[in-house]
Amino acid sequence: MTSEEIKSLEKRLDNLSKRFKSRYLTPFTLQDGHICFQTEKGHYFLLTALFPKDFDGFIVIEHADSLEEVKLNRFEDGDAFYMDDMTEDEMFEAMVREIESD
Repeated sequence: MTSEEIKSLEKRLDNLSKRFKSRYLTPFTLQDGHICFQTEKGHYFLLTALFPKDFDGFIVIEHADSLEEVKLNRFEDGDAFYMDDMTEDEMFEAMVREIESD
């Protein structure tokens, strides 16, 4: 990935995080700086941007079903959302569908 592509992905991650903050609880930030969100049903999730060397960057939602799993950093990967596949609005709506389907 080029530095411009990385910046674009980081900006998308930041924008999505802001949108999730207005929709879900944010009980804490993990030591690595990831914001952990909580749904009304007690489900936890965070967003992670990945920058593979030979592929387009993407964002993954990582899920945890309990606070204990969060504390142990036991998140399971959800779907990968690629920058080139959808706009920010489309990505946000697809992510909300994934989060709320659990």
